[in-house]
Amino acid sequence: MKFKNYILAGILVGIAWLLPETWLSVFFAFAGSIYLCLALSKRASYLGAIFFGVTAHAIGFHWLIDTISDFGGYTLIPSLSIFFLFLIFSSIPICFSIFFLKYLPKSLNVYSLLIPIAWVSAEVLPLKIFPWEMGHALLKATSLIQISDLFGSLTVSFLLLFVSSGIANYLINKKINKSLIGPLIVLGLSILYGYKQQLKFIPPQKLPLTVALVQANISIQEKNNIKYFKSNADKYINLSNNLMPIEENLLVIWPESVLTHWTNPEIRNVDSDLNLPRPATNKAFLIGALSAKSREKLYNSAYAILEDGTIPYPYHKQILMPFGEYMPLASIFPSIKNLNPTAGDFTAGKNLQVFDFTFNNGTSAKVSPLICYEDIVPKMARNVTKLGAQILVNLTNDAWFGNTIAPFQHNQIAAFRAVENKRYLLRSTNSGVTTVINPTGQTVSFLKPFTEGILKESINTISEQTYYTRYFGRKIWWFLLLICIYYSYLGIIRKNSDI
Repeated sequence: MKFKNYILAGILVGIAWLLPETWLSVFFAFAGSIYLCLALSKRASYLGAIFFGVTAHAIGFHWLIDTISDFGGYTLIPSLSIFFLFLIFSSIPICFSIFFLKYLPKSLNVYSLLIPIAWVSAEVLPLKIFPWEMGHALLKATSLIQISDLFGSLTVSFLLLFVSSGIANYLINKKINKSLIGPLIVLGLSILYGYKQQLKFIPPQKLPLTVALVQANISIQEKNNIKYFKSNADKYINLSNNLMPIEENLLVIWPESVLTHWTNPEIRNVDSDLNLPRPATNKAFLIGALSAKSREKLYNSAYAILEDGTIPYPYHKQILMPFGEYMPLASIFPSIKNLNPTAGDFTAGKNLQVFDFTFNNGTSAKVSPLICYEDIVPKMARNVTKLGAQILVNLTNDAWFGNTIAPFQHNQIAAFRAVENKRYLLRSTNSGVTTVINPTGQTVSFLKPFTEGILKESINTISEQTYYTRYFGRKIWWFLLLICIYYSYLGIIRKNSDI
């Protein structure tokens, strides 16, 4: 079979996505990328790329079928149709990598650079519904992934394909030369760098802030039923009341849209709304709530309630989920809304927010919320960290995924925001998986999905900014993309002139 290596690579990579944050995920990711490099080296094929992409995504993200049905309100056949379109659309960046491979200088392969440059240049393109990357599967290899704080998580994808390409070249040529030695040297240096970074970010013995992430495990049916709006909020309030006043500074965090009674974003004190939780000495809140300025301005928001009861202006979610929080093109063609009447009509926020939680003893923590899938968007976490955020907090509701691997995949991708910016990432979810992720990407504690509880952890604030945060971001990958486009342009011109 002509495309067996593409299909086998897709199977292995798909399995890696089914085993997030494990050494098996690392193993299958390397195995899959080696077979992918073998396939690309022997036959760079667009159809092969489609086979790889469809196979990998169908295995790794099969749970999307039920999510599309639950979140969009579709029956099985439309859900399968949308899922199939997702598989095809998700394969487009892989086709771009094939396109670049055809025109980049073949001399790059002497150093095993041809495939990683073509692959990552395509991976940086904003063509994915969810920004999954090959390197995400290596999260368990903590020393290896710390290079993300230089040029972002794509650095890990590049290294993965760089090493795999070197091994593939060896398997094809049966020779140990610079095409293998170079990648192995870079791999060793990356592990050494990661080891030093892990030592650097060992937390001090005395940590200034205790966080309590509340997971009430409210079902989708109850959460969306107006009869349960008050009892749902009361459940979070009662759980939070179990956190008695303590001497240490305590930040209590609720997940996305716990309060569904349309809170006014203009209120500036907790006494203005009896539905809000009450702070106390050494105790403050960061909560998810729906807010409304008017019937036309509805927001998915995060409210900070400071120790003294003051409420700063809330953060409004900027990246809304299509078909759930809004219907694409409905603002231009209102009749489209009738195709999915269950879709919301939310407005996207425009500004990032850094909340300054200052306690009576003078301790302060600058905290930035990211709502739902915003924690898998590298640019947003980097921008709030540049604004001064010392702690990143994700408020989300992953109950839509049901009892699947999806919440753990979400957590795995989000963990790279912690590594890139060297910040604690606190992930507060309605039904799990609620986690505390340290600055090196390790999940130090968690609450199991579909359980009720409070996750308490002491953390420290970090003000130092990484090279990725302060300077580079993803600039190097956009630069490589421009190089690929340039060589592709020259190749097309040359090809047309020969006709």
